[in-house]
Amino acid sequence: MHLRRAVAALFVVVLAAAGVAVTPRAADAASFYFSGTTSLRDVVFSPDGDTAYLIDSSANKVLFVDVSTKEVMNSVSVNASPQEGAISADGSRLYVAHYNGSRPWTTVINTATAAVVTTVNDTSRGEEVPYTVELNPAGTQAWVGNYKYNAGSISVISTANNTVVKHIDIGAAVTSLAFSRDGAYAYATADGVGVYVISTSTYTKTLISLTTARRLAASPTQNKVYVAASTTLRVLDTTTNALTSDTSMTITISTSRIAFAADGSLAYVIGNSSSGQIEVFDTENDESAGVEPVPVSFATGISVDPGDSRHLLVVTGGSTLTETTIPRAFESAAVVTVDAEVIRPGTVLTATIDEEAEPTPTSYTYQWYVGEVAATGATSSTFTVPSSAIGKKITVTATPVLDGYVSATGAGTSSPTSEVKANKFSATPTPTITGTPTVDQTLTAVPGTWDSAATLSYAWYAGGEPIANATSSTFTVPAALVGSTITVKVTGKATGYETTTVESTGVGPVATAAFTRAPVVTLTGNARVGGTLTAVVSTAASPTPTSYSYRWLLDDEPITGATSTSLALTPGMLGGVVTVEVTPVRAGYTSSDAVGEVSSAEVAKGVFSAKPELRIDGTRAVGETLSVAVTSGSTPSATSYSYQWFTGDEPIDGATGSSLELTATHLGSTISVAVTPVREAYDGTTGTSRISTTTTIGAGSFTGDLAVSIEGTAAVAQTLTASVAGGVSPTPTGYTVQWYSDGIAIDGATSSEFTPSVEQLGTAITVTVSPVLAGYDAASGAATSDPTSTVEKGAYTAGVEVEVAGVAQVGQTLTATITSFAEPAPTAYVYQWYADGEPIEGATGASLDLTSELSGATITVVVTPQLDGYDSETGSGESVPTATVLTLTLSLSSAVAGKTVLVTGTGLEPGAVYTVVLHSDPVVLGTVTADSTGAFSRTFAIPAGTPAGLHHVVLVDEGGVDRATIALTISAAPAAADAGEDELGATGVDNAIPTAALALAVLLLGVLLVRTRRRTVRAAR
Repeated sequence: MHLRRAVAALFVVVLAAAGVAVTPRAADAASFYFSGTTSLRDVVFSPDGDTAYLIDSSANKVLFVDVSTKEVMNSVSVNASPQEGAISADGSRLYVAHYNGSRPWTTVINTATAAVVTTVNDTSRGEEVPYTVELNPAGTQAWVGNYKYNAGSISVISTANNTVVKHIDIGAAVTSLAFSRDGAYAYATADGVGVYVISTSTYTKTLISLTTARRLAASPTQNKVYVAASTTLRVLDTTTNALTSDTSMTITISTSRIAFAADGSLAYVIGNSSSGQIEVFDTENDESAGVEPVPVSFATGISVDPGDSRHLLVVTGGSTLTETTIPRAFESAAVVTVDAEVIRPGTVLTATIDEEAEPTPTSYTYQWYVGEVAATGATSSTFTVPSSAIGKKITVTATPVLDGYVSATGAGTSSPTSEVKANKFSATPTPTITGTPTVDQTLTAVPGTWDSAATLSYAWYAGGEPIANATSSTFTVPAALVGSTITVKVTGKATGYETTTVESTGVGPVATAAFTRAPVVTLTGNARVGGTLTAVVSTAASPTPTSYSYRWLLDDEPITGATSTSLALTPGMLGGVVTVEVTPVRAGYTSSDAVGEVSSAEVAKGVFSAKPELRIDGTRAVGETLSVAVTSGSTPSATSYSYQWFTGDEPIDGATGSSLELTATHLGSTISVAVTPVREAYDGTTGTSRISTTTTIGAGSFTGDLAVSIEGTAAVAQTLTASVAGGVSPTPTGYTVQWYSDGIAIDGATSSEFTPSVEQLGTAITVTVSPVLAGYDAASGAATSDPTSTVEKGAYTAGVEVEVAGVAQVGQTLTATITSFAEPAPTAYVYQWYADGEPIEGATGASLDLTSELSGATITVVVTPQLDGYDSETGSGESVPTATVLTLTLSLSSAVAGKTVLVTGTGLEPGAVYTVVLHSDPVVLGTVTADSTGAFSRTFAIPAGTPAGLHHVVLVDEGGVDRATIALTISAAPAAADAGEDELGATGVDNAIPTAALALAVLLLGVLLVRTRRRTVRAAR
């Protein structure tokens, strides 16, 4: 159906503060501006259709607009951010939902007095904001949809007292509400979830999952709800409360609002975007109403006139009110006919309206069609048939024109006519052919006289078959058509005419042509055996042939197989005369009368164009054999070769073979050989080559192999012996020996034994043994051993033994003592001290001062001897580890007898028990136990009777060994002195143990002298 947009009336009103004069828009006399407002959100018709209530969110007002004049009659100020409105059936109350987070109200307005009746607030809604409002069919309740991302609810307001009677949690933002016709159910779109069906009596709800559902509206006359889901309009049956699975309508943009006409016949959908539009749907059939959508940008609200189902008000662009009336459809379409029998190009056809469209239009428009394609510019009631219509049928569509109606709904199309036929030519003569039907001759088609309108084309045929690309009025006969009969077809064409083809009578058959000139031929090349003669066409035959054929003759007799441009002269042609015959070749031509001919001189002997390349093989020495080899043969190749050997420039008698045995007579001489190729009918002297040895014959060489090896260990002071196995030929009279260090001869080392010294340390040793025989090259039989491993350092025969003396305590000094020296005697000793096996940086002397960093470690020392050519590690020695190094400190360096002192120790064995003893006269102060870190700290009392002077506090382990000692100066206690500040009361200090038995035991412990057993280390650490 061909649709045309028909908008009966379109008014655009930009509204603001009431009382401002209306000014016509310059660009559109039917449009009006009211300055000030920027955010109109909704429009609601009054029940009588006379007043439109505009929700102005920017000015926080509801404007009362006269629909006929578009003037603001009154306004009501309301709370912030009014969003949507709903009016009661009697028009007395307007309910307005406010989309404002800080003031979420629903305002009730008395439309008669233009005053706010009350403001309703649902305190149960939390942070949810009113977004949409709808009255139930009975008018007893106003339902308000509350909006919040991932939350939402419905507030049910009693219209009797304007109080909230029910709060229904939805769990998602509520974007629209509607009721079934009987009011038994409410329907709510939950953003991103679907549609909730809610019983208005019990408030129980059921979810219809439809995540793209955004808006819905209910039909006032049918049991259905339209749900906008993305770009689909779905139908919800209110009798089953389910979506109909087989019904859906396509909408072009995301929907912002849906509205039904009061009589339920139509539904309107608007979209909030720059490309928004009003889309109209037939609710009886749930399909598009066939009306082209009306553009409305950024539409947010729509209302349908209660008295006119096609009269709409739409809020657009935030400050515009658009008024439009949707056109109607014709009740019946026009019936149009075209009366014609035989139709040809140029025929004039007339469209006749047999039955008018209903209601009767004021006029018709026309469109003619050729086949299925609309004819350009063919829009009147008559139509002249063009030539392009040949073979096609003609139809015409008559479209009625009547204000307020969609023309396309009354359009009628005629039945197709018969096919348009072409005109015929009046004159179509038979063509004739002029010219001779011979190869390369031109034939011409003579078409005769046709109608002036005809355009002629040509096609040539041979034996009834079309000739490729032969489509002009002339045709040059090719050789391929020899023997064929030639005809030509002439075809006449013209726009609007039938194409006509006429064929001539045949000419022929096609005959062959003859050359008018024979070729002139010359010969190139040498007339000798092995040469090649070539026939050259110096002047071509006429007409130019496509090629030539050749035939060679020897003494006037054809040479078998000789049919190319060149002839190789063989020995059998020696002394003969060669001739060549050249015949031109061209398709469709006779060649026998156009042969060219030329002869040569007598054929002479051949010459070698390249001499053989030679190589003399064999050793240039007495007792050897020389042989000559042809490395690259002569050209042409020889069937055999002859030889002659020379000493200097003198030929050697009888030396005519390919090899020569060297004797003593040849010693010091230069040897050469001449090689001559032999081939039938060829002059051999032209190919003789001669080659010389270039060097004189030298002395003979030994054959066989000596095997030389070295026995012994490659180390300083170890003896090596040369051993010889195998032999050479001839037998030598003796041998010479030479020893080498890294390939350098060692002076004086010429005997069968050799002892490396420090000078050979780190080098590889070899020995060379050479045979001696007069007249032979000694080097030819010499043999050298494999190299030994590199000469290693010598090993000490006895290693160092070392002990450590001293107390393993921080602040003490340990001393290393060599108890047994290395052999042989070194030039020096090197020390290195270790803590727990790790080298102590800088500790390379014979003694070690114990610092706090070494506390808790065991100490060892390694002593290494130094002597050139000897491996130090083989003589080094390591001490036995000391006990762990302890740290012992006192809180005081001097104390008073009878007072206390704090004793602290670290580096001990965790969990071990130690005794603290005061010297000089041993007095046990107490015992301590090392904690898990190997430390202790404890306060001890100094016996009151301790004599004044220098004393020592000694730490003794469980084995009775003194592990650490520290000096303490004690002064006598003053008479009747009280406990001093350094005395710690209530510390658990042990009293001194003065028992004689314990004192005697302590005396037996002695002072620990740490001596470690010696250990000899033979390998590197």
